[in-house]
Amino acid sequence: MTLVAMLLMSTCVFALGINEKLEIKALGYLPEEKLALLNRGLADDVAKNEHLQLFYNDKFVARAYAVQVDTHRSIWLIYQIISERPFTEKADMKARRLAPRLVPFRVKNAAEEVRVDELKKELMAQAPPDKPEPAPRLKLGYKESSREDNEEIPISNPEGSLALNPSDKSVDSDAFQEEGGRKYLNVQVSAAPVKFSTVNEAREISYGTNIQSADWGKKNLAAHYVYTNRRSRPSNFTPGATGIATSSSYDAGLNFDINKITDHFSFFSFFTFQRERDGAIYPVRYRWNIAPFGLKYDIYNNDKIQDLSLSYTPILEYELNEVPTVHTTQTGIDSFGSPIYSYTEEVQEKKFQRARHSFRFGFKWVPSPNFVVANTFWYRPSHDFANKVIDWRDCRLSNDFSVGYNPSDNVTLGYQNVYTWDILQKRLLGLPSSNMDHIFTISYNFSI
Repeated sequence: MTLVAMLLMSTCVFALGINEKLEIKALGYLPEEKLALLNRGLADDVAKNEHLQLFYNDKFVARAYAVQVDTHRSIWLIYQIISERPFTEKADMKARRLAPRLVPFRVKNAAEEVRVDELKKELMAQAPPDKPEPAPRLKLGYKESSREDNEEIPISNPEGSLALNPSDKSVDSDAFQEEGGRKYLNVQVSAAPVKFSTVNEAREISYGTNIQSADWGKKNLAAHYVYTNRRSRPSNFTPGATGIATSSSYDAGLNFDINKITDHFSFFSFFTFQRERDGAIYPVRYRWNIAPFGLKYDIYNNDKIQDLSLSYTPILEYELNEVPTVHTTQTGIDSFGSPIYSYTEEVQEKKFQRARHSFRFGFKWVPSPNFVVANTFWYRPSHDFANKVIDWRDCRLSNDFSVGYNPSDNVTLGYQNVYTWDILQKRLLGLPSSNMDHIFTISYNFSI
């Protein structure tokens, strides 16, 4: 078995890296199904769910997503087609590998509906017959064995043979190549070494990680954790202070989505946890947001505008704040009969349980494979069900605009402009309601 593995791995001489080009040819094409049979497979280090850009005469003609891969051939779902001529004429093309995470959700969903086993026969019927490989030249006077190859190597004694795997008379090379090649999770480790905030001109540095499911079809599971350390002058809760104050925040969450349960609607749910520390005070000891169910309506999407959607979900919010106060106590009177007071700084805890209506507008534009522009707008008014009152000002409004560039498949450089408006910052803590952050990030992406 070890020898078989070495032989199989030695055939992967066409290993295709990100942005590297490879000569490729269509052997069959079904225009109505947008399926193509290409002459590359596992032996060329092509795996299922591979993502390619295809070029003909150095001009872009289409993108392709692998739905089934055999040893020397593969079936691809062709999308974003500029010209079908190279497929119908079975012309020579060049392929450039793209990151699988750039495949639109609609393409992944369409791939699940493809009747590959049924259509494979039609594609194979269009393909030319395989050319038999020339028989190897024998040297040193050895004669070619006339026995059928049964995973045995003839040795000098014509009556003997060396079996590679006596207990197993067949080896599924396709299964061998697939094993270990499938990726289950996409992981992103990021750092924001430069972040500027308008409140107190704070300087921050944050670290975080995002873990997202890979190749789960319509289902998507994602988790994130971000830690931020801030240095500002002065502290928000020490009026008149001139020293440097440190603070930190923690943000974690889990999201679950089922994309395209109908043509335009997707299901999602999430929960998040937040904590903020400013010096010795925790203005947010904890804040839990739980969204048990939500619906996203896809207004429009294509290969470049991959998201233009409106979402709604109810949110249950549990929060505990620490609010600094000054306790005043009369300790006596002075010689003129005026009262004498002593002042003691205290921290009060205020606990809240709210319900919110959450509206989200999402936009994502991918003008080129390595460049992404996105914007997410949230509006979350509070609803007091006991008094049947909606507080439209207590809405935790936010707008997150981001630009990302991928100089390589594993590295992302980004900029974020995050604006938030929260009236509770003013009502509870006496801080400005609005804040704007400018964040520059660098991320490293890999799959496991």
